[in-house]
Amino acid sequence: IEKKLPIKENKKQDSFIHCVYGGNLFFDIRNPTSVLDILEDIGRKKTEKIIFDIYGAVDGKLNTAWKGRYSNLQIIQHGWVKEEELNQALSTADILVNIGNTQSHLIPSKLFKYMSMGKPILHQYVTNVDPCIPYLEKYNAALCVCADDSIEENAKKIENFLEKKESNNTSLELLFPRCTPGYVANLIKEK
Repeated sequence: IEKKLPIKENKKQDSFIHCVYGGNLFFDIRNPTSVLDILEDIGRKKTEKIIFDIYGAVDGKLNTAWKGRYSNLQIIQHGWVKEEELNQALSTADILVNIGNTQSHLIPSKLFKYMSMGKPILHQYVTNVDPCIPYLEKYNAALCVCADDSIEENAKKIENFLEKKESNNTSLELLFPRCTPGYVANLIKEK
């Protein structure tokens, strides 16, 4: 696990698959370990190096769990960065990663930021009532995997997803007309 490398040293290259996560990760609330384990296994078989960039904080329990665990997956912890740097990382990523919460009432606002990029989104969820799933099912370039499903099943899905790297070309305004600033502005104007 590496920490805080500048993004310029991390530019996307053809021999890399860049996965980017923005936000905090906690062992008991938002834990990406099952996805990382699968990416590690996929990295063992692929010629491309898989890089998992984290823009945000990682708790000590996760860092302890990951220590020495990954040799075919490069995890880079950038910590909190300025929004411009995060936006650059998101725009140059191959795959954006969203990790569902153990609490079903939490929906991250970054999900809409991710979708606005048009990039493929890999979402790991832990509860079947994950509030992100209905949005990601409408988004044409997302894969939702349950952390509790079989590793083999999820590995096949994720490997195929990484191969395709399909983007979304449908306007978010068409997909989610009630989730746009224009919709909210019109509601305010009407009152």
